[in-house]
Amino acid sequence: LFKRFFRNGLLAYLSGARVRVGFVSSGRAPFLNLTIPYDESVHILDLNLRLASLLGAEATDRTLELFLTHEDRQIARKVTGAKPYIVAHYGGRTTAPDYFPPDEFTRLLKSVAGDDLRVLFIGSGSVETESTQYLAEYKNSGQSAAGLALRVTAALIESAALFIGF
Repeated sequence: LFKRFFRNGLLAYLSGARVRVGFVSSGRAPFLNLTIPYDESVHILDLNLRLASLLGAEATDRTLELFLTHEDRQIARKVTGAKPYIVAHYGGRTTAPDYFPPDEFTRLLKSVAGDDLRVLFIGSGSVETESTQYLAEYKNSGQSAAGLALRVTAALIESAALFIGF
């Protein structure tokens, strides 16, 4: 379990899994039987690799890889057109954007994008789709690109001039 949520540990336990691997957080991991301490001073990628190594998965490289197909990029190009753009993600279920009001977020985006760059708001699920549509319409601040497949969204980000997100 790469997340330290009580419910995830409980679900793993209730599943009957013989091996339940995860982090000890605040001295607790009641449903796990193979653990390492969660250490805020260590990058999450390194922590996750350490956790995976408990099961024999050894990584020699920290490079993130996400293989996009020609089709993924083609679909993204249909969304973006030929103009340069930036991609923005305003938060979601686990990162509620309440502390950064839409007015301030769109002002930030406009200051970065200027008149030359279009803003594409990405997200998935009903909550994020609703917020992308609201932000895209808010003061005509951009275009909603929510609900796309993950790899298409990655292709959008790959070709963006800039990504701004939570």
